[in-house]
Amino acid sequence: MRILNNDSDESLKNISIFLKKEEVLELRDTIEELLNNVDKKEYHLHLNDEDYSHEITFSIYSESNFNFFNERIQRLLVKDI
Repeated sequence: MRILNNDSDESLKNISIFLKKEEVLELRDTIEELLNNVDKKEYHLHLNDEDYSHEITFSIYSESNFNFFNERIQRLLVKDI
């Protein structure tokens, strides 16, 4: 698991996420869709709140798709920095 703060461009070790019930349901559906589409090269999906002011991006990474990520993400995946 790797966590990147996109605003500060820093690796994070832990986060707390607070979701409404509707958002949890959407999260479940988002994760399921990500799993179902990984063979179609869909490696990331977004979860937004209702006014799109907050976003979480979920990605599946592996050796086979590593090169699809930009240099910053690759550094995060390898060195967690």
